[in-house]
Amino acid sequence: MAKVNLNLKNFTVPDKMQYGTQIIKAMTGNANFTSPDPKLSDVQTAITNLQTTYTDANNLRQLSYAKTAEQNQQEKNVDTLLTALGNYVENASKGDEAIIKSAGIDTRAKGAPVGIPAMPLNLSAAEGDKNGR
Repeated sequence: MAKVNLNLKNFTVPDKMQYGTQIIKAMTGNANFTSPDPKLSDVQTAITNLQTTYTDANNLRQLSYAKTAEQNQQEKNVDTLLTALGNYVENASKGDEAIIKSAGIDTRAKGAPVGIPAMPLNLSAAEGDKNGR
């Protein structure tokens, strides 16, 4: 006995809409299927609703991409201006930490000596593949 194989999990949303529409078309007026359950009109309504939400989601996705690009550009602008302002504060303060901090800007940590590194252990030399290495 043959079994139905819809294989819906491998379809994209547009493919499912097309496939569903194709099935509805094939079953409409088909004497083999006089009382479909669910009704073909219910399936068509579901496909129409999917089409609407799919289109809406795509439109919002495109808007989101555009807004994200706009946000990134605005962020670069703020970074550039804040960097220029930081440079101004650094120059105007002549490096005085208290004056820099009075502008609401942190100062970099002062460098500290690292000390003498530990002696490497198990160090050995070997001849390389090429002459002189």
